[in-house]
Amino acid sequence: YHIWYEQFDAKTEYKKVVISRMRDTVYLITGLEPGIKYEVKARMYSNAGIGPFSEPQFVTTSVGKRNLVD
Repeated sequence: YHIWYEQFDAKTEYKKVVISRMRDTVYLITGLEPGIKYEVKARMYSNAGIGPFSEPQFVTTSVGKRNLVD
């Protein structure tokens, strides 16, 4: 899978995470800023090619806690 994320409404480029094991169904994105809204989307890739992006999810990181995005 490829996971793409960026700060919502920011003029930044998407950052990409590559998950190479199909068995992995959860991934913790680290290094996010507290109290910030992010857009997160994913797509599958295989030997057959790259699939379409999922519907984007909009999440806000917690303030004063570990920065977790589900």
